Parts: sequence; structure tokens; C-alpha cells
Amino acid sequence: MDAPAAAALTYDLTTPPKGCSWAPDGTCLLTAGDDARLRVLELPAPMVAEPPAAPENPVWRPTFEVKACECVYDYAWYPRLHSSQPSTCVFAACARAAPPALYDAYDGRRRASYVLRDALDEPVPCLALSFSPGGATLRVAAQKRSRLAAFDVATSQVVSDTAVAQRGPLACLACIDEHVFVAGGYSGQIRVYDDRENDPGVALKDSNKMGGVTRLRVSNDAVYASHRGEDVVRGFDLRTRRVASRCTRAGHAHQRFDFDVVGETLVAGDADGAVRAFDLAAADVDKPGRVLRAEPSAANGVAVHPHRDWLAVATGGLK
Repeated sequence: MDAPAAAALTYDLTTPPKGCSWAPDGTCLLTAGDDARLRVLELPAPMVAEPPAAPENPVWRPTFEVKACECVYDYAWYPRLHSSQPSTCVFAACARAAPPALYDAYDGRRRASYVLRDALDEPVPCLALSFSPGGATLRVAAQKRSRLAAFDVATSQVVSDTAVAQRGPLACLACIDEHVFVAGGYSGQIRVYDDRENDPGVALKDSNKMGGVTRLRVSNDAVYASHRGEDVVRGFDLRTRRVASRCTRAGHAHQRFDFDVVGETLVAGDADGAVRAFDLAAADVDKPGRVLRAEPSAANGVAVHPHRDWLAVATGGLK
């Protein structure tokens, strides 16, 4: 990936953003802020056209905003989304004091809720969520206890609900396929689970102690993990269950710094405002990264466009 030119579009939030994510068809961007709002930003028509062209107005405006009850913990696009099929144009989000919900990507209308309940039949908030690759299942991690559940996306019915031995709370999820997924938690533990097996999961380990897991990504038989207050993004080989790569960037702050993996390239933002690209195919385990962009404040979110050589960057540090 080459270093991008000057920003084609900018959108200024009044609050630090919580990362960003391109829709699977590349037509719009999803982000959240500390104001408990989710925002969808649609690409201008010239940028979607063939060939794409620069927009006349470089200022980006949200198509709509969704106000969550309280702090937004996690969000994800439906993986089979395509703008030619309106029924697929949805995203899920979970927030404090509210069950995970499915929202319409055109107007923000709530299409469904996925309610997990405790022993007193009270709704349980969730810290993390992830769609299975085929989009049939939405997996969630409960805010309290090490509890993992899965919902049928179409019916909102619980299809599995398990308390696992992994120390929690569990704050990150990533699906490998329709049955296998990865969970990471505040304790630093990372485990791979198969919902067809009744076992405690398989641990992914490093010889060094790992901090609380803040983000998980899956790509090419590997799991990539970032950790709170750490400078390294670890890449675990799913076959050996050991660290196969370490990508270093400045993560020494009390906030989450996201990263994205496309093919053999990992792109990560850092606390110093640098956006770096790492060649995962390089022979060395501790991989040096080259700077793609230098932002004026912490680059807490990055997202590589699924079809273009475009990069979305969310910036803003916690005070």
C-alpha cells in the first residue's frame, strides 16, 4: 500500500471518535463517538462512480446519527451488505445499559434487538459483538462474567449461551468461520472456541505477559491482537498457537488503537498520530513499519477500503 495523498474528505466530530469501519461494499463509513452516537457517512457520488473522482466539497457530513442509550462499546457491519439489496444494509452495535441492536444503514431505524438475560430475567449489556462471515449468527460477550452467546440474526433467538473458563470480562470477539471464533479479555487471555465442541477453548500464548485485549482481527490463518497500553500488535499462527509476528507502533495511552489487515499488509494507528503499514510477508518477526500518514493527534482508528486504495483514519486523543 502506497502512502495516500492529501485527504479527499474530512469530518470533524466534537468528541473523540471510537475508530471507524467501511461497509463491506465500500459505499459508506461507520463511526462512533464519546457522545454515545453512531454515525454513517456516505461517500459522495463522484467517489463511487467509475472511474472515481474527487468530490467538489471536501467536507464530509453524516447521512444520519443514532443515539445509543449510553457509551457505545462495539459496532460491526453486516458482512453480506450490498447497497443493491436494502434488506442487507444494516449494522449492529452494543452499548452500556442496552442490549445489542441491529440498525438500518439508510435511516438509523432499529430493526431488531438481541436480548441476553440474567438469572433475574433482566437484560444484560454486552461489551463486544461479531458477525459470523456468512451473516447468519451474531456473537456477543456479556458485560459481566465470562459469558459468550450467539443469536440467530434473522429471528433474534439465542442459539447458544455459555459461561467459559476464560478470565473476563471479555471485551473483543472475532469470527473465523460460522462455528469457530476468538475471544479476548481484560485479563490478556485470548482463546479460540468451536461452538460444536464442549471444551474450554484453545489458548493463544506469548512468552511475554499480555495486557488487556482491545481488538482482534482474523486474516489468512492468523489472529492479530492489540493490547491496552502496549506498543505491539501480535500476530498468532492458528496452527502453532504461537506468536508469528510483532508489529510495533506507539500504543502507550489509555485508549484503544485500532488496526486493519488486508492481505499481507497490516495498517495501524498510534498515540503519536502516525499511521504505519507493516509487511506481514517479511521474514523478520519484529516487523518495522513505514509511515503512511502523520496526523496531528492520536490515530485511534484506521480502516482500509475494501475495493479502493483508500484509507479512513479516525483521530483524537483522550484528555
